[in-house]
Amino acid sequence: MFGAWIGNGDRHSANWAILVRGSLHGLGCRLAPMYDTAGCLLADLTDETVERRFGAGREDAAVQRYVEKCRSGFGDGAAEPGILHRDLLEQIRQWPEWKEVATPLIEFFFESLPVVRDLLGEIPPAWLNERRKHLVRRLLEARVMMLRGFAS
Repeated sequence: MFGAWIGNGDRHSANWAILVRGSLHGLGCRLAPMYDTAGCLLADLTDETVERRFGAGREDAAVQRYVEKCRSGFGDGAAEPGILHRDLLEQIRQWPEWKEVATPLIEFFFESLPVVRDLLGEIPPAWLNERRKHLVRRLLEARVMMLRGFAS
């Protein structure tokens, strides 16, 4: 769900791992913490591309387009380079665990938006300029609203 919220399009099979402590058949297995999350929140775009796509008068439509076109990373990498997050969410919404697990996470993300805004404000401009901070906040807000549409 976190990958869907941040729009991570790089969640392919090589970006998952299992940590094993002790015996592989014992209770010592768990998913590794998420890594390689650079494929999200405009990280793949140059400043020039960001301004061209999200510039004056185009921001609202561009944010929505970016959210709608975001791919999940699932797919075969060739014929299916990445299933759209929207299509993936439509499928996993059918899983029996969805209501119990996904719905509370989506609400947690929504309720966390003020904290995210504050944290973005603490990032030095040399690391992330103010324009990108603004767009990251807009993308996270738009993506959580998309996720909330699936939660209902």
